[in-house]
Amino acid sequence: MANVTDFGAVGDGVTDDTDAFAAAIAAADNGAVLIPAGRYVITDVLRISKSNVVLRGEGSGPAGSVLFIPQSLADVYGPSPSWSWSGAFIDIRPSQEVIATTATAVMTAAPRGDTSLTVASTAGLAAGQLVALHQVDDGSGSLGRHLHNDQAEAGDCPYMVPLTLDSPLRIRAIDGGVVTFTQPLRTDVSLTWSPELQTHEVVEEVGVEHLRIEFIEVPYAGHLKEPGYNAITFTAVADSWVRDVTIVDADSGIFTGPYVKGSRSRTSRSRGARGTMASR
Repeated sequence: MANVTDFGAVGDGVTDDTDAFAAAIAAADNGAVLIPAGRYVITDVLRISKSNVVLRGEGSGPAGSVLFIPQSLADVYGPSPSWSWSGAFIDIRPSQEVIATTATAVMTAAPRGDTSLTVASTAGLAAGQLVALHQVDDGSGSLGRHLHNDQAEAGDCPYMVPLTLDSPLRIRAIDGGVVTFTQPLRTDVSLTWSPELQTHEVVEEVGVEHLRIEFIEVPYAGHLKEPGYNAITFTAVADSWVRDVTIVDADSGIFTGPYVKGSRSRTSRSRGARGTMASR
């Protein structure tokens, strides 16, 4: 659907090609953005906020399609501790802030492995829709213990209290007040955890493939001190992928944020990568 060179990208390792990439992404609908072999300098975040768009290079080796990112997120947006666990230079998420809306309360408990739930109302729900099963600990710590197979307590960091759990689920069918999902429940559902189904905007079928992403080689800043040499992040994304991508000298390679469902990665981490390749 678009070729970055048609929008002014040079790929000489010197020219800033960020605006050309952004324009090519904006022009692509239901197809791929081709990144021919070359070395492209990227100095700001590239955002994909629509479904069915793929960033497709011509190889993940040094002679392939290389995105060279000479700065961190702290350089672009200012220092923030959040760069240690979020944010990246390829940012895939809906165009607006991802805000979940309660669609309906869950009315009956269910054991792990079940594929259906009884809800108070099915208004606003439909087969094929992606929803989140939202549960919150009741203050007893029982949700955290359940997630640890009743062998340990949950963490007590401020952001973990109260502990919440959001499980993305795809609706297969609706029959009366019973909603059936395409996969089994990963955990028990207990009424003491105030379970509800929530809806939110989602981006689907987005890919990043056959690319090499290189950052500058600098000493690792340390755990929770990372300035944000982060490659790719997914938030509220479903059925998407990272395939044949080599990431060099990153603080973090791939982040999966809230409401990510059915996304896959197959990447390699080159010598010198500083932080974690957080992927699933």
